[in-house]
Amino acid sequence: MGETSFAFHGRAFGGTTLHSSRRTGHSSAGSSWKAKCVLFLCSLGVLVVSGSALAEQPALLGDLEAMHPNKLSKQQLEQLLPGAKMSRKVYSGSTNYWTNEPDGTLVVSTDNRGRIGTSAMAVPSTSPGRWHISPEGRYCVTIEWKKIATEDWCRYVFETSEGYYSSKSDQNRSEKVYRLEINGR
Repeated sequence: MGETSFAFHGRAFGGTTLHSSRRTGHSSAGSSWKAKCVLFLCSLGVLVVSGSALAEQPALLGDLEAMHPNKLSKQQLEQLLPGAKMSRKVYSGSTNYWTNEPDGTLVVSTDNRGRIGTSAMAVPSTSPGRWHISPEGRYCVTIEWKKIATEDWCRYVFETSEGYYSSKSDQNRSEKVYRLEINGR
């Protein structure tokens, strides 16, 4: 058994290896261990960053109370949404962007960063869709994704001191809310 060490971001780490080569000072077991360690540390960093980012966002309609939510009426949505530039970050990590065209169409662009197993090689794509405002004042969107099922939803829109959020319910405090950026806010 021999001793080996390696550096990670300028810090040296040492450990006992099972197989060492006296000529090179490297070991296959040590290299494998190092790779696993680096992978673990990177994965842990991603989880911590993702977890803290999600923890900062309101998750339920009741969580919006501290931000003084104002549910937008149908008339307010009719003024705000036509021509609006929209964006959202979905729970998987992808960011979607689109413009609500006045004729009710939209084209969503996504960075696909949230697709499982593809974040390092995410390929942006676009998909067509439609939008409208329902008679009861909900913002409705249909997106015809190319490789996954069509997305179809209607949500109430709330303006808060921290920006816009949407929810399927305007009454149920335990309903999920979704952050929407509208015209950069």
